[in-house]
Amino acid sequence: MNRRGILLLAAAGFILIFALALYNGTQKVEQDLTSRATAALNEKQLEWVVLQVDGRDLVLSGDAPSERAANQALELTRKLEGVNRVSEQFSFLAAEEPAVAPTNADAPWSSTIKAN
Repeated sequence: MNRRGILLLAAAGFILIFALALYNGTQKVEQDLTSRATAALNEKQLEWVVLQVDGRDLVLSGDAPSERAANQALELTRKLEGVNRVSEQFSFLAAEEPAVAPTNADAPWSSTIKAN
């Protein structure tokens, strides 16, 4: 086998090894980040967070009960070792408005009702 054949075979082997390492490495990194992020969020009672992992990037979504809870989830996941970037796609639950009892000023017609 000549020198050119050996170099070509070595290059093909290197590319194959690199591709397998990249494929297996990405999957393991994603699994690790998913389990650690889920555990950290659950520990702080942030089970409402939906987590998506793409490599070392995290995307958080879900119906956040408050802006404070959303910020807590973001801070918590940004502190995890190995995380590159955290983005969010939260929607916020609408706060219920307190019921207000009507007054005579709210219903001017009520003072004009007469009994027969």
